[in-house]
Amino acid sequence: MVRDAHGEYGRFGQIDAVKSEIMDALGDLLETTVRNFGDGSPPWGKVVTWLIEFDACKPHKVCKEDIERRIFPHTYT
Repeated sequence: MVRDAHGEYGRFGQIDAVKSEIMDALGDLLETTVRNFGDGSPPWGKVVTWLIEFDACKPHKVCKEDIERRIFPHTYT
């Protein structure tokens, strides 16, 4: 249920009138989500998805490249 609520909250950011407010709030929501459900949890994933969608992931270090570095800390070429 929390995952769905987080997803719907992010979806409100598609409304131009509240987009900037939602984008700002998603950062705070990410911190709360990590504290309550853990890094990488399904609710965390929903918040991160919207941060990426709104191109607001960089300040929170949850862009695709950041997540890949967490999952695969050692790369070989």
